[in-house]
Amino acid sequence: MNAIQLAGVTKVDSGETVLNSVSLSIPMGAFWVITGSGRSVSAVLSLVSGTARPDLGAALLFGRPAHRVCNKPAFMRSDSFAFEHATLRANVQAYALRRRMPHPVSASAEAMDVAGVDFRDKRVSECGILERRLGRLALALVDKPRILLIDEPCRGLVSADAGEFMSVVRDVSREMGLTLVCGTKSPDSLRCRADSYAAFDGPSLRGIVKGSQLSEAGDESHMVRTTNLAKDFAALSERLPASTLSIELDADEGLHFIRVTGCGETELGRLLHELGAVVIELRHQRRTLVSLLDQ
Repeated sequence: MNAIQLAGVTKVDSGETVLNSVSLSIPMGAFWVITGSGRSVSAVLSLVSGTARPDLGAALLFGRPAHRVCNKPAFMRSDSFAFEHATLRANVQAYALRRRMPHPVSASAEAMDVAGVDFRDKRVSECGILERRLGRLALALVDKPRILLIDEPCRGLVSADAGEFMSVVRDVSREMGLTLVCGTKSPDSLRCRADSYAAFDGPSLRGIVKGSQLSEAGDESHMVRTTNLAKDFAALSERLPASTLSIELDADEGLHFIRVTGCGETELGRLLHELGAVVIELRHQRRTLVSLLDQ
């Protein structure tokens, strides 16, 4: 069953078309990234959260209109808290009380445990960006949502903190069986690979790319053109696993190259030198979201 479905959705805001006839389906428990320029990303998140309605088409959660669903998605949009000079514990407990949870103290403690908030007695005003974001994650989990939406989850975070935050979010979503949707203009900033990416070009959905199609570290490749392709391919085959080598044709240029996968440029250069290969051209290739959409 799909957790989220947009069916022919068009959304106009202040006279501007921010979504134009968009259709996509996100399965339960999946991790999707919505990316693109303009206002399309925030428009999708707003429709899914139920805070906005489409002008045409339907935005559905588990088969029901998003704005009519009782257990609405948790939507993380900022790092702000109601009580900046109170502790994180007090803020999460206050939120649980406001949401009329049957056992607000235990509900808030559980949410902070799951989010990895071990600095709960620290004043919010004294927290760094990562701590504030983990605190907001705890707030989002108080209601035990089925869908978690995060707008620009790594905004303002250094690379290491971005990786840590997304690792926590991924672990939490798996543990709770959440459907996770992150909106960002820079998918590389997430420091992890999603199940699927929906890429927008202005108000239109440009395409959907599966995460398995994207390169990870060690999965990048190099295209090598030498003066004696057959001889050098045979020599490389004796030094590298056969699964990492292939001969491919660049259709645009009508030239054949040796594709070498999983071998760093320095290591490959040294190996080619040892084999006496005369290199005409060496290209570094990586399967990115843009390159896949351009195919």
